[in-house]
Amino acid sequence: MSKVHYFNKTTLFFFVVTFVTSCIALNSTNLQKDNAKKAIISQISHPKIVKTQGSGPADNVFCGLLDKAGNLWFGTTAEGVYHFDGKSFVNYTNEDGLNSNSIWSMIEDKNGNILFGTGKGICLFDGKSFIDITKDTNLEYGSIYSMLEDKKGRMWVCDYKTAYELGGGTYLYNPSAKQTTGESFVKVLSIDSIQKDEELTLKLINCILEDAEGNILFSGQNKDGVVIFDGKRLVKFDKEARLSDNVYRSMLIDKKGNFWLGGHLRGVFKHISAKEEDDKKLITAEKLRFSNIIENAGLSKSTIMSMIEDKKGNLWFSSDGEGVWRYDGKSFKNFNTEDGLLNNSVFCIVEDKKGNLWLGTRNTGLYCYDGKSIVCFSE
Repeated sequence: MSKVHYFNKTTLFFFVVTFVTSCIALNSTNLQKDNAKKAIISQISHPKIVKTQGSGPADNVFCGLLDKAGNLWFGTTAEGVYHFDGKSFVNYTNEDGLNSNSIWSMIEDKNGNILFGTGKGICLFDGKSFIDITKDTNLEYGSIYSMLEDKKGRMWVCDYKTAYELGGGTYLYNPSAKQTTGESFVKVLSIDSIQKDEELTLKLINCILEDAEGNILFSGQNKDGVVIFDGKRLVKFDKEARLSDNVYRSMLIDKKGNFWLGGHLRGVFKHISAKEEDDKKLITAEKLRFSNIIENAGLSKSTIMSMIEDKKGNLWFSSDGEGVWRYDGKSFKNFNTEDGLLNNSVFCIVEDKKGNLWLGTRNTGLYCYDGKSIVCFSE
């Protein structure tokens, strides 16, 4: 693992530049080895993530996670995973046991394990080592774009790669299946007990979400649009729900129970219940209606990659090319390169335990917004 340590430069403020430079050069060589791997020192006033795999500007900080212990995890498309404990970053790559340096999704299971959806299946990190749980399964070479562990302990997984090559798509994971049926991952559409429309594919699922009632929601881009599983049947939201597009990148259910969708070049959609008294009941295709938020011209034309609700109740929408929007319930505010971002393609937003927002961007960029300013945390 590559570790980026904290170094406070305040005490060196009044020293001459040549002395600072010599200190950096001295500390950048002959570094102490950690697990026989060379640590990378970043001589700055706060820690930053450092590229170690030679990735290019097209690579991204694609997903993020705040675990139960308060640690942050950031998955990249070419640089593996960065772990941040509030003081320093540790970079995990395939040299540490990851089966791929391309990370597309992350979740923490009920046992506190971190699961990484990679370009070659799923890796589980138990705090000590990485375990490839898809090895010798039908998802061994899959690109796992979205995952969810539901309230019943079932894990839902979407494999992008086999959706293209082998006709795969969305699977249910049963860790004990190898001892019984011999297959750990079962294709959802092949389960006879589940009723489904013949036209459904459950391929290219971008986001999987569970609502308060235990319904599983899928949003994707292979003509399915948004699909709901109520425990018995899979139903596609049709035109009656006022969804005019079949591509949705992200989903969010806020604290008030409102359901939000992130569109592809269509901005944000918010659900409007047919009857207000039904708001707290099951979300169903028959009752759900959507309205496209078009108050902001830039937002309405954006591809919304992720959405979160912060501790203060503000909603945040990250976009591929238009920066980030904050919605306080009344108006939208846009944050972009003029506010400190070096790239307006923002793929993920994570709120830490202190209420700071972390933004992952293109070119393996990582930024932190403390409510006042945006600070870069990548080199």
